[in-house]
Amino acid sequence: MVLQLGLQNFFIIVGLHREPFHEAEPDTVVANPYAAESSKDGSGLQVRDLGQKSNPDTEARGHSRAAEDRHKQLLKRRVLREVCAFLLLGNVILWIMPAFGARPQFDHDTETQFYQFSMWAAVVNVGLPFGIFYRMHSVASLFEVYQKL
Repeated sequence: MVLQLGLQNFFIIVGLHREPFHEAEPDTVVANPYAAESSKDGSGLQVRDLGQKSNPDTEARGHSRAAEDRHKQLLKRRVLREVCAFLLLGNVILWIMPAFGARPQFDHDTETQFYQFSMWAAVVNVGLPFGIFYRMHSVASLFEVYQKL
């Protein structure tokens, strides 16, 4: 449980400090190999060759690499959203059940036998509000992280 709470807190902290995901496409600049410029004698426009030929193989590799990077970014975003949704729903369940009176801590006899029933009941009743408080705030934080993704 300590490992789960530690990893969940790390996920929330990193998620809250992330930049929000933007759908904006990057600006593209297309170089024109032929430039039109007016001649100095006023006879009109002249077309000159800049000597740069576009290589379709280079352009195709650039577009495929950009598409591959975009696909990896979307896949990573989807995985993070799935993890966040799982943690959010798990915390809702672990928050709502004890808030409405479920006491699974008394279902197992190990703690009751070790601490005796009266001491274990006091530990559960003191710790229960802290657990509800933690889960409630985890749900709010995870929802904010989910919206950023």
